[in-house]
Amino acid sequence: MRFFNQDYQPLGIAEREKIHASGEWHETFHCWLYYREDGELWLYFQQRSATKKDFPNLLDITAAGHILATETPRQGIRELHEELGVKVSIDTLEFWQVLPVGIDLPGFHDREFANVYLWQHQLAAGAFYLQESEVQALYAIPLKTVAAVLFEGATAKISGWRQEKGQQTATEMICRKEDFAAQDMTYYRRLLTAFQQREEQQTDAD
Repeated sequence: MRFFNQDYQPLGIAEREKIHASGEWHETFHCWLYYREDGELWLYFQQRSATKKDFPNLLDITAAGHILATETPRQGIRELHEELGVKVSIDTLEFWQVLPVGIDLPGFHDREFANVYLWQHQLAAGAFYLQESEVQALYAIPLKTVAAVLFEGATAKISGWRQEKGQQTATEMICRKEDFAAQDMTYYRRLLTAFQQREEQQTDAD
């Protein structure tokens, strides 16, 4: 992968493990799927596979991944197909912004320039196919619930679809803040604020 200085200027290429061990800045692709229903905005979260090395079983960005040294950020669209089995043109998505985010854990230092895309689209069961080595389930959560869980200490029951050996079944789980993959909370605050503004604008338009 390419790595950068804090001003997003390229410095060179290194292996992913080395970049995370040393805390070098690197590029990622993030795509958030969302939809509106009955006047409420919902966000999709994937539940990471139980076999993942990092953050197993935790809720995470709808689809995301590292940008390879041979790729542009727009080519990160492959993550939607790889993780969710959904083929779509990058031009269907809305580019939001590049967000510098970082977390530091024992032996793991993640500093990303996250190229964040948004896609307003509602998925039905059977309209996606999870890469089970990466993703075990997909949940849709109301925006207000996400904010309450992450920033107010709330607990919530959420519903979605679990996939095992190619078979999808309806599922539920009780989620708390600790059920979300580690993320810079500034990232979530900015993201949720942007979605809240969209929700308010849509309400005014209605």
